[in-house]
Amino acid sequence: MKPKEMAYPPGLSLHGKGYRVQKRIPKDCLEHFQGKTILYHQTGTADKKEAAKVAWQWLALQEQEFERLRNPEKPLKSDMSLAEMQAIVDKMVYSRIASDGAIRNLGYFAKDVHLRASHQHRLMRDEEAVHTAIALGDYEAIEGQATQH
Repeated sequence: MKPKEMAYPPGLSLHGKGYRVQKRIPKDCLEHFQGKTILYHQTGTADKKEAAKVAWQWLALQEQEFERLRNPEKPLKSDMSLAEMQAIVDKMVYSRIASDGAIRNLGYFAKDVHLRASHQHRLMRDEEAVHTAIALGDYEAIEGQATQH
């Protein structure tokens, strides 16, 4: 495989004037697809890089669907209440505003790059913690962080 091809998802191919992606349905999920063995999705673009972005997203959604079919009683990580989503948004907004406010209140200028970088590092660390909590489905931790500030 050529290095440039590695970024493209499996099953992406030129179909007519645009690209499409295909995904084989896992054996344990076949009963839910009325005899189909392969799913197809038109990316809606003739640009290969844009088609790859659409294809990766679609493939991720298909994997989620297969997982949901395998484990119908297990909630997906994307199943969040409105309060949990609001807690995430509040945390991220607060973090950005607090960092910006601290930089402005302390009067940092271009010569204070080191101090500004430390605030940006804290902001990035907070955002990373939020992203990790989302990935793990630990929404209570995010809500706790949002109410700490």
